[in-house]
Parts: sequence; structure tokens; C-alpha cells
Amino acid sequence: MKFSKIIFASDFKGIGLRKKLLEYATGLNLCIEDIGIFEGSPLDFVDITKQLALKLTSSNICGLLICNDGHGVTMAANKYNYIRAALCGSKKDAEAVRKKLNANVLCLGSKNLPIDQAKSCLDIFISTSFEPTKYKKAIEKLKTVATIHSDQGVNLIVRGIITCNDHILLSTTTQHNKEFAKDLYFLPGGHVDYNEPATSALEREILEEMGLQAKELKFMGALECSWNKKGSLYHEINLIYLVSIPNLSLNAPPQSSEPFIKFVWCPLSAISNYHILPEQLGIMLQEMDVNVDIRCFYSQMVQQIS
Repeated sequence: MKFSKIIFASDFKGIGLRKKLLEYATGLNLCIEDIGIFEGSPLDFVDITKQLALKLTSSNICGLLICNDGHGVTMAANKYNYIRAALCGSKKDAEAVRKKLNANVLCLGSKNLPIDQAKSCLDIFISTSFEPTKYKKAIEKLKTVATIHSDQGVNLIVRGIITCNDHILLSTTTQHNKEFAKDLYFLPGGHVDYNEPATSALEREILEEMGLQAKELKFMGALECSWNKKGSLYHEINLIYLVSIPNLSLNAPPQSSEPFIKFVWCPLSAISNYHILPEQLGIMLQEMDVNVDIRCFYSQMVQQIS
């Protein structure tokens, strides 16, 4: 998709280049909106980037941001999960970020970029369409705000109970995993990103880890737990869902897309023989009846590290 509208914005050091590009863009058969900043404005590059972000209400609208070297507005714009801002200094840059990465905000630095080069970047950026490639799945991940394991605050985790012929699917570590021992097992799942629904997070994790589509999710319970992790208190809340995935086979566990984990089928009758983490989760699974509409809630907390 090519763009039908472009929003121009800059901080005070980008005003000159912005004005020249605005004049040039009037002949590009585009709807143009200039939001400043204007002479005497107290706004800085972070403020004007936020104003531009609020204007990007459709996929056929793109933005142009300019500051002294382009780095500031690029960093500020990429705070917003629906913006893919790229700093460009050549036609080749502009073509690559549109064609491969579906960038929707072009960032320029006014300090060292000649006007003819800036015009070329603008031309290519607005006329180049995104071509879905091997990066498509990675680009979709940019729509969520990345979450990492945190030793401060609470980590929200989603985990899936996936069964097949009286077996349950567990993940375990490979030789590439340096964080956990090889005899530990986990339910498939992972972190919930900020502002991401829990069910969407679990569907995303299953798709990322196994390449499979979860068809139905049923909430089964929650587990709060904490433990000492390298001298710090790690605290998480696990939301547990029963997950339906068609056409699974005990003869071929799902293949992991990540080199540090693999998936195995565990007989439900032997689940007590597996060292499942968090530890209370193993007990929870033994007591849980997936055929009964009852929610289970557990807590396994340790004392605060002094």
C-alpha cells in the first residue's frame, strides 16, 4: 500500500528543511498536513513527535519527522507500538525500510543532509510499497510493547494446557539454554506484553514457538509465585488456559522455532514424575480436572530477600 497523506513535523532545528520539503511536496499528488513546530514554539522533538503520533490514525497516512541529526525524533517515534520510524540518509535507505520493514514514519537529520538528497528520500519513501517477506512475522511483533523478565514488579505470564490422548505437552530445555537445567519442564507460554490481552498473548506465544494456531482457550486458573533468582526476588502471576489445537499427534511433538527449548508429550498419569516449574504448577495440574468447570487458584510465595 502506498500513502495518500503525509504529516510533516520537526523540532526547531528542522524547520528550515521542513519548509523546503513542504514546498516540494505540493507537487507530489498527496494530501499534506503541517503540524509544526512553528517559530517561537516551546515544544521540543519529543512533544512534536507525540503530536504526529496522534495524527497517524490510518495505515494510508505516513509521517515525516526532522530534527538536527534525526536520531532524537526516531527514538521518540518508536516509543509508539504502531509506529515504525526509520532514519534515512539515502534513496537506498528509504526503499529498504519501506519495502522490507513497512516503515510509516520517515526521519531525517537537517544538519548534514542536502536538500536534493532529502527530496529523494521523500520521493522513494512515499512511492514504495511494502512487500511482505520473511520479516512479516517479526514486523507483527512490533505492534506489541516488548516485555522482559523483571526483578522489580510483577511479571504476568500465560501458560497453556495442551493435551492429546491422555498426554500433556510440556517444554523443556536444550543444550543451548544456559538459564535452566535440562531436567526442568514448563507449560508452553510466555510473557504478556503491555496492553496485550492475555488470550492474545498465549495465541501469539504458541504461534511464535510452534507455528500452530490455537483454536479455543478456556481459563482454568491462576498461580502466584515468587522465588530467589540470582539474589533477587522474582515475582510472577501465571494465568492458566486449556488450549485446543487440532491435528496433534503423539508420534510427532510440535517442533520448536527456538533453539533453546523443545516440546515433549508427558503422560498425564505420570505427571508427578516430571520436575515442572513453577513447582506449585505441577501440583495444580495433578489436582485440576479439565472436564470440570472449576477454577483453581494457588499461591507459592517466598519471603522478601533482605
